[in-house]
Amino acid sequence: MPMPDLVAVVDLELTCNEEGLLPDTEIIQIGATITRNSSESPILSEFSRFVRPEINPVLTDYCSELTGIGQAEVDAADLWDQVNQELTEWIHKYQVEAWCSWGGYDLEQMMKQCKHWPFPEGCLHFDAKKALSFSQKMKGRVGQKMAMKICNVPMTGEQHDALHDARNLNALIPFVFGHKKRPGYPS
Repeated sequence: MPMPDLVAVVDLELTCNEEGLLPDTEIIQIGATITRNSSESPILSEFSRFVRPEINPVLTDYCSELTGIGQAEVDAADLWDQVNQELTEWIHKYQVEAWCSWGGYDLEQMMKQCKHWPFPEGCLHFDAKKALSFSQKMKGRVGQKMAMKICNVPMTGEQHDALHDARNLNALIPFVFGHKKRPGYPS
């Protein structure tokens, strides 16, 4: 398969409590960018929406503190089916060929919440964490924050804000696809 030209970079924030993710975890925020697979990987467009959870409609204090998302924001948001429809239309508008997330958990959550799979139709998913580890010859996989440090890419915004996390992952795309090499890349 040829390398994709346009990539959607997706990040999710989910319902959670002090113990971690809830048994029936739901998406409460989605952030995404569309970028060109290149050495610069410019952001061509952005998508950001809050999502009203149905199973666990009241956010825990821990979840609000971690994500910065308030109860009023999710109460005023659309349900997942509407947000997913808008996201799918946005991705199709740009004729995106692939989408990525950091690690496999966002993919699992999308599969769980999307009634029609694959999401979006005809668009390949790849795990940016695995791809970065491979393309940069890293031993083991690291978190996104550490990957940015290793690749000497400055973090921007707040961690656990879906759009900020998507922008930060977008900045790693030249390393994910091997257009750029990290400092100390083995020859």
